[in-house]
Amino acid sequence: MRSNELKDLIDIPQLQALMDSFYRATSIPVGILDTGGNILVAAGWQDICTKFHRVHPKTLAKCKVSDDYIKSNLRMGEYIEYKCQNNMWDLATPIVINENHVATLFFGQIFYDDETVDTELFRRQARQYGFSENQYIEALKNVPVFSRKKVRYIMDYYTQFVQMLINMGLARLELENLQTNLQALVDDRTASLRESEEKYKQLFHFTKAIKLLIDPETGKLTDANEAACHFYGYPLEKMLSMSIFDINTLTPAEIKAEMEAANAEKRNYFNFRHRLSSGEVRDVEVYSSPVKIGGKAILHSIVHDITERKKSERLLSCRSELSALFATASVDELIQSGLDAAEHLTSSSIGYFHFVDDDQENLTLQTWSTNTLKNMCKAEGKGLHYPISKAGVWVDSFHQKKPVIHNDYAALPGRKGMPEGHAPVKRELTIPVMQHDKVVAIMGVGNKETDYTQDDVDITVEAASILFDLIERKRAEEALQKSETRFRQTLDNMLEGCMILGFDWTYLYLNETAAQHGQNKREDLIGRTLLGMYPGVEKSAVFAHYRRCMEERTPQHFEESYTFANGITTWYEFSVGPMPEGIFVLSLDITERKNAEREKELLMEELSRKATEKDAILASQNNVILSYDLNMNVQQVNPSFFNIYGFDPVGLNVKEV
Repeated sequence: MRSNELKDLIDIPQLQALMDSFYRATSIPVGILDTGGNILVAAGWQDICTKFHRVHPKTLAKCKVSDDYIKSNLRMGEYIEYKCQNNMWDLATPIVINENHVATLFFGQIFYDDETVDTELFRRQARQYGFSENQYIEALKNVPVFSRKKVRYIMDYYTQFVQMLINMGLARLELENLQTNLQALVDDRTASLRESEEKYKQLFHFTKAIKLLIDPETGKLTDANEAACHFYGYPLEKMLSMSIFDINTLTPAEIKAEMEAANAEKRNYFNFRHRLSSGEVRDVEVYSSPVKIGGKAILHSIVHDITERKKSERLLSCRSELSALFATASVDELIQSGLDAAEHLTSSSIGYFHFVDDDQENLTLQTWSTNTLKNMCKAEGKGLHYPISKAGVWVDSFHQKKPVIHNDYAALPGRKGMPEGHAPVKRELTIPVMQHDKVVAIMGVGNKETDYTQDDVDITVEAASILFDLIERKRAEEALQKSETRFRQTLDNMLEGCMILGFDWTYLYLNETAAQHGQNKREDLIGRTLLGMYPGVEKSAVFAHYRRCMEERTPQHFEESYTFANGITTWYEFSVGPMPEGIFVLSLDITERKNAEREKELLMEELSRKATEKDAILASQNNVILSYDLNMNVQQVNPSFFNIYGFDPVGLNVKEV
């Protein structure tokens, strides 16, 4: 009997472990819920969802609106995407068994890379619902960001993956039921054997699953159903004249060993590559076990075409391997690894990648695959600019702005000779890498033993896209590193003190001047906290300005003194500004200026005191006292002068007086 319960077909704990491993490797979250809302599988659910949105009653209500919308709009064979009222994307697709909706696969919450995340909006949400703003924004930063194209691939992959597991479960149940039925037929040995065998034939021939009956001793195909004939491209008569050796790409010895394992029931699940009548090779998974027919053991094999799934797995593996190299590899090493992967995915032996200059008239010869350089091509030219007008048919993809296949290279009328040392080309596939409707690079593979097909085009286009994305990131990273180095050198050489404090008051950066201002060593401060290195600093006026900038995100400019633990008081002029990591502090030691200003104040006070004393002396004298400058002009007289002469002579010449 077929089961309509997902848990009856899939080992849920094993699937959970598989999804956990997949999430750790790819950072792609997923969840599977049954129709009653029970969680069957969950991996990579985001903190912003589990610790915030689904905790607060108001944001939880918004989540439930999203859940209800998705449930009411699910369509079989499709996935739905919905931007929830908490401003994040959810995606879901139904899981269907025998046309019955038994569970739902969820993917989210995420952001798309073609939209700008409105951080200020989420800050307002944090304040509105009473979340810790820093923790909420930190959780927001961890939300994965994907391209819409990648999301389509992920949803397609997950849908096919889960459906594959369901098919495996159904196939396993069907195989177990079939084996039970067949064994019962053999054991029964009654007059109903003929009728039972006829029923079996009906079940075998008219099911949509691909089925083969194989003699394990000779490998001969003893029967094949309609689905098998359609898949392999042969009529039944032809199929019955063939053996499994004509279909399976393994060697005869390897095929024989696998049949013996299946017949001895040591294994019943296999991954093979099967050749069709067209010559095309497809990836298949096979469930095979022995049954008794006419007293003889026959291998009953159920075949599933998993070519598309294998393609997705290989591309995901390619992306994972290239991403693992990203941190340590140069651009050339990334490209060469990408070409090696493209060669492997298309069964080619030549691979090349060249950039197209901005003028769209020249190529910059970049690099070739490992195998091409080692065994196929000794031609020189890396880094040279090569006119596109002089290139042969291998730049047809540039002119046409689409992938081009040449499966008979020697017969092409427009081809040109190859440079000395270049490998001979039998067939090739070239891909233009496009940006803003301009070709920015050309990637090619060549010399596959069989003709290139659309499958090869699809794989190479995706591999080129993955590779160029990483190249662009690498270029941007290298440019950023150069910029950061220049910026850091500038800060290191400034006469002012410069430092960056994190939100937890950790010293993230400071130059030597800033360390001197703090009466400490630079290496002793980096990675430590301000509060830990300067106990009691939180009570100072300087820290009050720091805290205001850190919390309110407003710049501060001020002059303030600070008394260190050794009793020394120093004056500084500070400029403090907010930055993504915390705050940036610019400091200038103004102690000498402050001391000079104080000395000036004291001097002025002394002069004022002496002037007051002088005035008192003059006022106490009965004699006339008069003072004048070098030009004999009167500057000051005592009160006795006014009393005797009755006028003010200040400003007059002594002779006039």
